[in-house]
Amino acid sequence: MPAAQAPSEDLTDAVYRAALEPQAWDEVMQAMRSAFPSQAQTFYLLHMQPRRIQPLSLAGIEPRWVRNFDELYFTADNPCLRVSPQLHRPGIVRTSERLDRVLRRRGALYRSAYYNDWMRPQGLKYTIGNTLLSEGGIVANITLMRAPELRCFSAAEVRAFAGLSRHMTRALQMSIRLDSIESCAVHTAVLDALPQPAAIVGVQHQLLHANGAMEGLLRRGGGLVLRQGRLQAAQAAAQPLLAA
Repeated sequence: MPAAQAPSEDLTDAVYRAALEPQAWDEVMQAMRSAFPSQAQTFYLLHMQPRRIQPLSLAGIEPRWVRNFDELYFTADNPCLRVSPQLHRPGIVRTSERLDRVLRRRGALYRSAYYNDWMRPQGLKYTIGNTLLSEGGIVANITLMRAPELRCFSAAEVRAFAGLSRHMTRALQMSIRLDSIESCAVHTAVLDALPQPAAIVGVQHQLLHANGAMEGLLRRGGGLVLRQGRLQAAQAAAQPLLAA
């Protein structure tokens, strides 16, 4: 398999669009299928108490397997849960091989009911994942899974996945902040009512809130674009004007 490349600009931009448009996470999952060849691409919340999963965007997993995920993931012999404090943290890329190293036990995942009763029947073996956020007993996870014939994820893929995951964490944090801002109607009602594009940005041009007209403008690329979560001029020559 060819060495993994750094995430494309299109994929990174799709990640930051998801901060404004939650449905764009489906687009991100589809793009990750090409960037990191895999049979399943999943974005979900783990609610540790109660022990349940909340799917946000799932690709490659049939509904019947989603329905029994809780029962088979939250089992006593699932090694992923045994090392949750060490591995379910932002910035820590998880693979089946890393799990073995942490537990000092080869093939730990493959002895569990989670693998044999949930992953294996779906033709899935190798995994790569990262935690985007973890607080208050809720863990936001991205996990990709691939079939045995594709072999495990390479060191180059792990590095590329780690880089992309940092963007995903920022996008998710932005989305949470936007939800918080939008919940305060007194701060945003005036902007949302304007027919002209209007936005709230941070000191580094981070987009914090956009009204409907601004969202439409950004989707069309009409003079302004969103790159890595920051508002920029579509044309480099116009960037000094925006900065001013």
